[in-house]
Amino acid sequence: MLEYYAYLVRVYKQHVSQVVLYLGREPLRLEAAYTSPSIDFRFEIVNLREFDAGRLLASEDWADNLLALLAKGEPETALEVVLSRLRGTLLRLSGILGIEETVNDRLA
Repeated sequence: MLEYYAYLVRVYKQHVSQVVLYLGREPLRLEAAYTSPSIDFRFEIVNLREFDAGRLLASEDWADNLLALLAKGEPETALEVVLSRLRGTLLRLSGILGIEETVNDRLA
């Protein structure tokens, strides 16, 4: 994180707020700081397991929707929403590609 910070500050010439998004199954053990005798560097850690899945499912962004599967909430609900949106997207794409029947058969 410290290396990224130094790089981004050099490139953008301004302070950069860094956030680590923790996706792991195991309890979070990462420290949100690096300290040595000459430096004290801190960053934020967001544990996705503690983040509300509903907010992610409400988003129009596919990445947010998929992250909802790992967030706090009912995984079955998140999976249903993600699968429903994926099904709709596949059906729209199949129309463009002219393969509606094939996609409908596979989704059945």
